[in-house]
Amino acid sequence: MKLLLAVDIADRLRDAASGRAISDIETEARTLMARHPEAHVSLQDVADTIRHEMQSDRRRVGSVFDPAPSL
Repeated sequence: MKLLLAVDIADRLRDAASGRAISDIETEARTLMARHPEAHVSLQDVADTIRHEMQSDRRRVGSVFDPAPSL
């Protein structure tokens, strides 16, 4: 089931935001895929998802938590 893989990806991204950085996205994707062979997804799909979510998190942090410059 792809949902379990998605939950693990989200958990890993949360861990990365808390300080346990992701140094190699492909290795991280392989590790997650090994835990979820039932998901039947490609390495590229998992790696792309991790990259996309990391970029989305950066944009959210920049737009939500950074104060607007004062004039």
